[in-house]
Amino acid sequence: MSERKAMMVGYSFQDACVQIGYYTADMDQPMLLSQSQDSEKYQIPTCLCRLNNSGQWLFGQEAVNAHEEGHGALVEDLISFCYKEDPVLVGDVPYMPVELLTVFIKRSLNLLHRIVNLDQIHAMTFTFPRLSERLIANMKQVMEQLPIPRERLFLQDHKESFYDFVTCQKRELWNNDVLMLDARGGQLYSWELGRIKTGHGVPFTVTETVFDEFQFGEKNGATDARFAQLLEQFIQKRLISSVFLVGKEFEGDWMQESLRFLCRGRRVFSMEDLPVRGACYRGLRPADPRNDRRQFYLGEQQLDYHVGVYVWNGREQQYCRLVWAGTGWFEASVSQVFLLDQCDSVLIQIDLVGDMAEEKKSIRQTIPLDWLPKRPNLATKIRLDIEFQNPEQGTVTVTDLGLGDLFPGSAKAVTRHIGGNGGV
Repeated sequence: MSERKAMMVGYSFQDACVQIGYYTADMDQPMLLSQSQDSEKYQIPTCLCRLNNSGQWLFGQEAVNAHEEGHGALVEDLISFCYKEDPVLVGDVPYMPVELLTVFIKRSLNLLHRIVNLDQIHAMTFTFPRLSERLIANMKQVMEQLPIPRERLFLQDHKESFYDFVTCQKRELWNNDVLMLDARGGQLYSWELGRIKTGHGVPFTVTETVFDEFQFGEKNGATDARFAQLLEQFIQKRLISSVFLVGKEFEGDWMQESLRFLCRGRRVFSMEDLPVRGACYRGLRPADPRNDRRQFYLGEQQLDYHVGVYVWNGREQQYCRLVWAGTGWFEASVSQVFLLDQCDSVLIQIDLVGDMAEEKKSIRQTIPLDWLPKRPNLATKIRLDIEFQNPEQGTVTVTDLGLGDLFPGSAKAVTRHIGGNGGV
C-alpha cells in the first residue's frame, strides 16, 4: 500500500450522532462524509431501522425517515446501549448491543466505498466521549467482525483524540500547554493538554476542569465580562500556546473582552469537529513504539508503566521491553517465547512513567522456575504471556513448552499479578 494512497478513517461517536472523517497524506486536513452525496449534513444519527417487510436494516437519517413513514422499528441513541450488556428490543425482537453496533458500522462502510476501497484503509479509529470496560468489551467484538484487518482498527476516547489532533498541528501551536474550552449542552468545561516530566519518553496528559457555577445566559457585554474574568482567574500564569473553542455558545460577536484576553500571546481557533479529526490523525502515529524518547498519551485507559524482561544475549544480560507505557490496556496483550540457557528464574522489570515515577521509577520482581521439569540445558522453552484486565490489573503467565518431541512440554504454568502500583 503506497503511503500517499493509504487512508486514515475516524468515527467520532456521541449518543445521538456520529461523524465520519477521512484523511490521506496529500490532504491539508481531514474531510467529513455526509450520508447523502448532495448534502453537507455531517452529523449522522446513531439510529437503526429494521424494515417490517424485508427485515433489512437502514442506518442514520434513512432509518429515521423510514420509521417516520411507518416502515419499521427504530433504535435511537444506539451508543448509550453499548455501555451496557442488556439486550435491546427492536419491535418485539431482542438484540445485543454488539449486534446492533456491528450492523450500524458495516452499513456506514458503504459511505467509504464512494471514495476508497477498504483494503486501502491504513487505520480506522473509533472514538467515544468516554471508554468503559463494557464499551471496550463490546467494541472488541464489533471490530473482530469488520472486513478490515484487526491490527488496523483502534479505539480511543475523545481526550486521546484531542491529543492526536493537537500533536499533528504545527509545533508552534503546542510548544506549551493547549487548552480546549467546550460549551456544548450549555455546560462549560476545559481540557488542558500538557507534558509530564519523566525519564521515559514524553508523556502527555489531559486535565479536565468543569465550571459548574458559570452559566452563559444571554450573550451580551455582561456575559462577556464574566467570561473574561473566569478565564483570567483560571489561566493566570499557565503557559498556553493555543486555545480551541468548541460549541455553539461561542458563536456570534458577543466575545469581545474575553477574546482579546485569550489572544494575548496565544492562537485561538473555533472548531466543532475536533474529535473526528483527531481520530483520523491516530493513523499517523509511528507503528513502532520502541523509542524511549517518543511522545505518547497517558489517559484513564492507558498503562502508565513499561513491562519488560531481562534476557541473555551471548554473555550479556539485556533488558527486553514487551509492553510500552501509553498503550491502552485492552491493546497491550503480548506473547513471547524464550529458550532457557542455564536460567532458573524470570526477571520482570516495571518502569513507571506517570505520577508514581516521582517516588520510585523501576520495580524488579523474580519469578522462580524451580517448578519446571528437569531437563538438560537448552532443552526448555517457555512462553511469557502478559494480559491486562484494566489499567491497574494484569497478569504475567509463564508456561512450560519443553523442546519438540524429544522433550515435550508439560503445559505447567505459573501466573503472577501486575498491580496498579506497577509491581508484580
